[in-house]
Amino acid sequence: MADAWEQPTKIAIDRAKQLFPLGQRFLLEEIDRNQIGNWLVTIGFDYPERDLLPLGPRERMYRQFEIGTSGEVLRMKAPHVA
Repeated sequence: MADAWEQPTKIAIDRAKQLFPLGQRFLLEEIDRNQIGNWLVTIGFDYPERDLLPLGPRERMYRQFEIGTSGEVLRMKAPHVA
């Protein structure tokens, strides 16, 4: 049996790849559930510092996706990173 967090992680990574097609190394950074049972999935990925230089320097970006209990993406935000 698959772990409960695997499906929401896959959904979040797939959506991040759609939204950031120049990104690379999409990885799960953090996962949690909120008070109503939705998954909060933080994905990290490397992204070109400038869209015009896809082979140039990259910066690490993070996006948090809220995944509903039936698998829909409810929202995405850039979490505060210290």
